[in-house]
Amino acid sequence: MPSTFKVSPQLARTLERCKNLRTLRAQVSKLLCELFPEHVRLISVPGLRNRMFEVDGIHKVSFFVCREFRTLGGRPRDGCSAIARRKPRTYFWYRADPQYQRLLSYHVLPPVGNSVRVCKQIQEKHPWLATGKELNNLGEFYRAVTDIAQREASPVPVRARG
Repeated sequence: MPSTFKVSPQLARTLERCKNLRTLRAQVSKLLCELFPEHVRLISVPGLRNRMFEVDGIHKVSFFVCREFRTLGGRPRDGCSAIARRKPRTYFWYRADPQYQRLLSYHVLPPVGNSVRVCKQIQEKHPWLATGKELNNLGEFYRAVTDIAQREASPVPVRARG
């Protein structure tokens, strides 16, 4: 007689969130590629599990989905996987509800560099978010990426002392 495996409620919720996350990532990726067919495409990079965007054939944009949650003290936070510092690239960071069913906000952010610690929790007022551009809608994605890439490519002016 075959035995049946019962999934715990916690595991069932986790599996449902993973499915929702994959669906959400696919929907956002498809929408961005449809909004900017001449400029944005999805690419696979050797050694990376997830795909990334390539904008105008030169700008690489990694994307992260962060899930909103509350700390024990009741403060809102966003949890996401650790932001990698391996390559200097722009990030498309978007925040979803706890079940990964809808987007709450999105930002295009400059490369992390050494100014931001690798983190798993980001709050709304995190300094890294202030260095990028919060988007009102996904139609602003292309312009934000090109603006940040141009800003990052510009030499930093040196101030004379004295």
